Amino acid sequence: MDPAVLLVPALVLVLALCILLVFRVPLRFRVRVEHREDRTIVSAALSWWVTGVRASWSGGPLRLALEAGERAILARDIPVPRTRVEPERPGEPGKDEETYPPHIAGMLPYTGRFLRILSRSVSLEKMDLVVTFGLGRAADTGRLFGWYSAVRPLILLSRPVSMEVTPDFSRAVLEGSLDLGFRLDRPLEVLIRLSRLFLQARDAPTGGARG
Repeated sequence: MDPAVLLVPALVLVLALCILLVFRVPLRFRVRVEHREDRTIVSAALSWWVTGVRASWSGGPLRLALEAGERAILARDIPVPRTRVEPERPGEPGKDEETYPPHIAGMLPYTGRFLRILSRSVSLEKMDLVVTFGLGRAADTGRLFGWYSAVRPLILLSRPVSMEVTPDFSRAVLEGSLDLGFRLDRPLEVLIRLSRLFLQARDAPTGGARG
């Protein structure tokens, strides 16, 4: 048999597998926040199949890394500008008015549909909370810990949720870590649907969304 005869079916099969891969491989998003004494560390990672992007910050520059597998193939530090709060000047026009750009205002009626599309595909994979807290007064700390103990069984009904809360009755303190993991199924399909809704919201006349 001529090998060229098998080339077209092989290409079709490879293309079908690639399309299936793009539509079915989920997108994962993970956020971790850790606070100890006066130091805060924040990291976020977005991964799809064997590729991913990671951002981390610990008080200095923001570090961005492009990853393949678990190895960083490209990393760069980006300085974080410090915002300056300018004092308010009385008499300046428009300072007390809160307005939205026209394209943002036109999308506000579609917020519910955006959230419904995301809620059908986004799921919580993990939530690990480890925290030590104290309010400075033993009575107040004990009261808050009692409220937490009452609702804790309801919170832990969800399997991905893990919480470890320790009260400190001797001082005012808040330390610990929060690890969140989300999964977005069929990311390309969600992107197409959100893009169509965005275009519909942008081109729709003022008056809100239907449905």
